Amino acid sequence: MRKLIFRYHLVFLINWYMYGLSIETDVSFLINRELIQVCIGLYQVILNFDESVSISLECDFEHLFQNETLIENNTLPTSASTLLKLLGAKISDINNQGNGNLELVFSNDSVLRIFDSNEDEESYQIVFDGKEIVV
Repeated sequence: MRKLIFRYHLVFLINWYMYGLSIETDVSFLINRELIQVCIGLYQVILNFDESVSISLECDFEHLFQNETLIENNTLPTSASTLLKLLGAKISDINNQGNGNLELVFSNDSVLRIFDSNEDEESYQIVFDGKEIVV
């Protein structure tokens, strides 16, 4: 019994705390989350959603609004200012590409593409329900 419990905890830790984002990782909890706050720092952007969900970005990202790319040069903190257009919008669809890249489609015709662009460091973190996914 102890081996089974240890094995379960080990698998859980590998799935939730490893680098990269497996195609099997369930991120459906992000659907219908409303963006209520954008925090912009020198090296990080934090997107705070309702239901105590947050995504912290320390990586390259691309923001498209009505099929027009708003971010050409991804240099923080200035590139993050376009994310203010997402305030009040809800995530309507998600595309987990399985390579660490994540695409969020919002209710206001915006798309946020988050790239696993830091080879040796964390690119982004998703916090929800007392858990953390580190990519």
